[in-house]
Amino acid sequence: MIRVLGGKKNPRDTWARIIEADPAVVGKCDNCQFPGERQRETPIARTKEDAYYILGLLPGAVGNKYREQAAKISIHKGKD
Repeated sequence: MIRVLGGKKNPRDTWARIIEADPAVVGKCDNCQFPGERQRETPIARTKEDAYYILGLLPGAVGNKYREQAAKISIHKGKD
């Protein structure tokens, strides 16, 4: 998700920065090791909501756009 949606060339570095800024995010993931030679354990969001949470922590334009859209939804829900 960090590579594809976030456009990050080195998602492990971005993940390390996210963990440093918000250590609780680790609990929102399970580590999976995919088949194949030299595969490392990879953190995978446990739920869709966890994936959205992580998406909101991404640096750069993608994270900013997601946070802006989420804020607009929150504002509109508050008017109901």
